[in-house]
Amino acid sequence: MNFLSIITSEDNKMNCFSHTIIPTRQTILSLLTCALAAAALPQDIKTLTIKPANSALIGEVHSYVIIDKTTHEDLWNCPLFTTMPGEPNRLYLSINIADRRGKDLSFGARYYTSTDFFQTKQELDSLPPGLFPPWSENIEVKIKGFPEKIFHLTTSPPVFIDRDHAIKAFTHQLQPGRYSVSSALCTFADGKLIVQKMGNSHTIENSARGLYEPHAVRWHEKFYMTCRAEDGYGYLLVSDDGLNWSVPEAWRWDNGEKIAMDQTMTKLLVHSQGLALCYTRILPDNAETFRHRAPLHLADVDVQTLRLKKDTECIIVPNKGLPVGNFWVWPVNQQETCVATAEWPRDEKRALQKINGDIWFCRIKWRRPNTLMTADGRDSAATAVPRISEAGLVLSFDDCNLPSWREQMPLFKKYNARVTFFIDHFDKLDKSQIEVLEELRQAGHAIGCHGWRHEKAVEYYQAHGMEKYLQDEIEPAVQAMKQHGFMPTCFAYPNSCNDDKTDAALLKTFRHLRSGSHSPGKRLADKDDIFIKVENIAKTGVFYGGSCQSHNADDDVSAQTIAALQRAKANDEILFLYAHDIRNPGTKGPKNYIAIKSLEKILSYARQIGLRFYNFDDLL
Repeated sequence: MNFLSIITSEDNKMNCFSHTIIPTRQTILSLLTCALAAAALPQDIKTLTIKPANSALIGEVHSYVIIDKTTHEDLWNCPLFTTMPGEPNRLYLSINIADRRGKDLSFGARYYTSTDFFQTKQELDSLPPGLFPPWSENIEVKIKGFPEKIFHLTTSPPVFIDRDHAIKAFTHQLQPGRYSVSSALCTFADGKLIVQKMGNSHTIENSARGLYEPHAVRWHEKFYMTCRAEDGYGYLLVSDDGLNWSVPEAWRWDNGEKIAMDQTMTKLLVHSQGLALCYTRILPDNAETFRHRAPLHLADVDVQTLRLKKDTECIIVPNKGLPVGNFWVWPVNQQETCVATAEWPRDEKRALQKINGDIWFCRIKWRRPNTLMTADGRDSAATAVPRISEAGLVLSFDDCNLPSWREQMPLFKKYNARVTFFIDHFDKLDKSQIEVLEELRQAGHAIGCHGWRHEKAVEYYQAHGMEKYLQDEIEPAVQAMKQHGFMPTCFAYPNSCNDDKTDAALLKTFRHLRSGSHSPGKRLADKDDIFIKVENIAKTGVFYGGSCQSHNADDDVSAQTIAALQRAKANDEILFLYAHDIRNPGTKGPKNYIAIKSLEKILSYARQIGLRFYNFDDLL
């Protein structure tokens, strides 16, 4: 039996009714359309709950008005929302204050935050610092041949490949007046997407403006891009790498019939077990709605044929005579992906009458958890460690010099440098110091273990036995870190005191170990043990670092360090360097330190010659 439940609310007075339907595949769509688009629903409906029976992915959709049309005089449209990575319970909303004549002009924005999916909300003056809105247009190009003008960056969020790389879809004009869709491989730096490589481009000839407003996603190692056109259809492109796209194909029902769409965006929802499409389409009874852009539908995608399963279609925002075709999709957590849209009176008559529409929020609740999201509401791909394939620098800092490390966070960010901090005496840290460590971790740095009491490993186990060393120096240090949410994958030997026995014992607890170079008397560039070939990283457990503790950016240590960076780049190697404190000469602090200007010289030069920055957590 197929079951459909619809609940509507009018001015908060609940009118509940349900339909038990036993339809054929051919009739379910028409029954559902009649239930919602015809006179069955009041024009001021505010709440809608749907339980699509035939969808393998979607268990329930709960849609409701979050901003009533009567609360403002200006026209508000294009609601965009997101979450802060790692905070799935708090959402941020941006709403455009727009031109009534449909010219897509903006006169400002309103911002809100909520912890209950905008059933209640708090207004903000701006979005919080540190939030990188997925609709951001902040993009920087560093390759030749990239189009001078690109469009529709707000249509598609970055599609993460791993923590450092993403695919960004956009449109541009290969021919005057005709759009083509394409994409770029980007990295992240200073709140920007940095274009590294451009993909191929596609358009269609029988559409006045070609293909545009792309929305790209990744599912099971393939990329999918759905696009708007003006020939009466929407289109899908597929890619293995997010750059080389297949020829566009019109969206079809599972029976092969093309789906009629009128100049409207489409967006894909991604779940670990499949894909769904959100869209508007041409219906017999929505001709009076601007470009047939209501109601808003949702349907499963047959991932084998890449066609829509017609009997899974459901309406998530009703047709009240106003278009809802400009909408936003965002995965919030493992249980839900959400959609926001605004009823947008775009025709001239309604513009003159200054008619407003409601803003809707739709909670799509999956039947099973979406494992493409982490438990704390992050995109799993965005947390993935990039594969080590390029020459780079692994820079680390030892002991517990938290104030100076924290002060240099802007310097690391300036060069998009990821480093590792090895901590000892963890039990002596107070709450504020642990918060600094968390800040460092949130900024992309790794936090490793440097022992419980900074004991020299070889001397300790030779005096007391290996088991005693592990009990006294390693186990309590790891336990203390775990109690505060730090899971150390790496360990740095105090005073570089290690041998084969300590390595064998500690590799049972840590993925990687770091000691100091065992090549005394040589210049850094000649210390072969601090360099590892890129192809050997995955099979190496113990690394040796060179001290780069220059006290002056023009001293010999600084010159040696620059030479070592040059060798790593020339030989496709990973270079390991370490220091302790970071401070200006003449200021108080530990004797082992690197001057701030010397550190900046290293970071700047490494970036200039194209060395990647890795931390120890990257070294899988």
